[in-house]
Amino acid sequence: MMYNYSTNLLRQTVGQPGAPTTVPRAMMVLVAIMSGKRCSLESLADTCKCTTKTIQRTLDKLRDAGFDIYYDYDRKSYALDGEMPFPVLSIELAEATALSLAESTLDALGEPDLNRALDNALEKIQHVIPRRQAKDWHGCRNALTAEGLVKRDYSKAPIHAIIAAIREQKVVEVDYESISSGRRTRQFNPYAVAFLNGFWMVIAYDP
Repeated sequence: MMYNYSTNLLRQTVGQPGAPTTVPRAMMVLVAIMSGKRCSLESLADTCKCTTKTIQRTLDKLRDAGFDIYYDYDRKSYALDGEMPFPVLSIELAEATALSLAESTLDALGEPDLNRALDNALEKIQHVIPRRQAKDWHGCRNALTAEGLVKRDYSKAPIHAIIAAIREQKVVEVDYESISSGRRTRQFNPYAVAFLNGFWMVIAYDP
């Protein structure tokens, strides 16, 4: 099937300060609708930082461009009938396997915060890939498991802060306690966060 994409959809227009232009707004609307969450005019307008009239015009342009968007009165939400005319994102089977392995490994380690973050990221990916690839990915997730890893409570560990410091090349200051020297403040330059011998460790230079 051929799709005649409207030139109006490709025209860049500026709305409210900080609001996305026409094409990014259209993609945001599509991703929101494909997420499976309830999408009303008001919620889409809030997501895109624009008015409900702007969202209505965006929906009209998307329909003109070949996207079969309709309003589901039972769910009180906009929905897309069928698949996207083109894939927003595509992943190979090897990539799906790698993501599934990361998911099962992190789940086995018992990291609640990181698990939630990964689940949210994977859910976003799943909603913007073709259905066939989503089905293959689901098969990978069911086929892979990681067992035998010791679960430890790292809920209070500042892993995100340390990773941010590595990315921004900043010095980290911590309260360090050992049997030999007691408790004291130390500064170090972190280089990496590594999972070694069943423990999360920070590889760093301690001047």
